[in-house]
Amino acid sequence: MYEIEKYLEEIRNNRRKVSNEVINSFNRIQNLKIPSDAKVLILSTPITVKYIKVTLFVNEDMFEPVDVEEHDGYISSIYRMTDEFFLYNYLGLKKNQDEFNEFYETEDAERKTIEAIALWLKRCLESSNFSPSIPMYYAVPDEDSVFNLLTGEWEDQEEIEF
Repeated sequence: MYEIEKYLEEIRNNRRKVSNEVINSFNRIQNLKIPSDAKVLILSTPITVKYIKVTLFVNEDMFEPVDVEEHDGYISSIYRMTDEFFLYNYLGLKKNQDEFNEFYETEDAERKTIEAIALWLKRCLESSNFSPSIPMYYAVPDEDSVFNLLTGEWEDQEEIEF
């Protein structure tokens, strides 16, 4: 039987293992120039039960990346913050896939996972030396809301203007 608190605790433990990697990535970004046409930084992760990775996108708006031709001293439009890492122990789920799927849906585990990752990224940012000069969000592909990593608020990305 699956329990939401045990599920989230495992996610917390697995994230903790890569927190220093994320903090170090923020610190490396601090030393790079952000292109003048960049208006927003977006951290993104796919949401899967098994593995995720954190990627930074440097965008003109919420949907369009900046075009960076020269990388000398500039952050490119896509920056890998982490390698892929284990989010949840997927082993054994194949035998109990239906039970896990029911748990995942009933407990709204995807939303809770997204919220947990957003707060974790905010804490990593706060623990780093990086102080972004432009807005910074956490976004999940195909989700309408994004998490403002500077204010801690969820916002509708369609309504964000720069």
